[in-house]
Amino acid sequence: MKPMDKESMGEGYEKTKPWHPLYNIVIFTVFGFIYINGLSNPIIAEAFITGAIWVSICIVFDILGWVIIKHPWSLTFKQLYGDFAHIKMSK
Repeated sequence: MKPMDKESMGEGYEKTKPWHPLYNIVIFTVFGFIYINGLSNPIIAEAFITGAIWVSICIVFDILGWVIIKHPWSLTFKQLYGDFAHIKMSK
């Protein structure tokens, strides 16, 4: 297996890319279910608010970790939300 270098995060990471959307969906679903079931009177509005908060937090951390903080695998905003997302979906 090829190790990490300046061009990629390594062969092991590349092989896991098709699974990233799946485990993100699973993690959100499990923790969302736990949260909603912990409420005394769960309503759909609270579920949508929770989802909006989750998306907002993810966007902020993605921008900070991949665009603003510079490192060998830094991306531009377009690469993160355009090119990278397109590559993940097309494989």
